[in-house]
Amino acid sequence: MQQLSSGRIKEAVNYWNQLPSLEERWKKYPSPTPSEPGYASINDLTRLRLLSEEAFNEALQQFWQELVKQTGAAAKIPYWDFIYGDTYEDTVLRAYLTSFLITYGYATLEVKPLEEEVYLIPNPKPKALAGKQAISIPISIDYQTWKEMRKTRKVE
Repeated sequence: MQQLSSGRIKEAVNYWNQLPSLEERWKKYPSPTPSEPGYASINDLTRLRLLSEEAFNEALQQFWQELVKQTGAAAKIPYWDFIYGDTYEDTVLRAYLTSFLITYGYATLEVKPLEEEVYLIPNPKPKALAGKQAISIPISIDYQTWKEMRKTRKVE
C-alpha cells in the first residue's frame, strides 16, 4: 500500500513548478489555419463515410411521404409550417432536407413575393430536371426568427 508522504508531496510540487507555462508548451504545436466556411455536399459526406447514400435516400423518401401526407387534399403547404420543428436544430434539419426534396424534384417551391408567402407542393413522383438548371433559393432561418415562430405557435 502506497502512502503520500511529505517528501512525495514536495517532489510533486517541484515537478509542477518546473513545468513551462501552458503558453510555452502550446508553442510546440502550430495553431490550425482558419479556413473559410463552406458546405459539405451529400457526395462529400458519403465519401467521408459519414453518411451512406442508401440511408440518405431512405430518409429523403420518408420525408417526402411526410410532405405528401401533410398536404393532403390541399395539394400545398406553407413552407414555414412544414419545416417548423420543436427545436431550432430540428427546424434547420427539416429546412435542409426540404432543400433536397426541391433539388431532386420531389417537390416544387411556389413563391409569392408580393404576399411574402412560400409554399411547398409535393410532386406525385420525383421529376427529373431534364436539361433544366436547378435554381437555388436561399431561405434563411436564424434563431431569433425561430423563437418568434415558436411564440406564435404556442398561442394557437
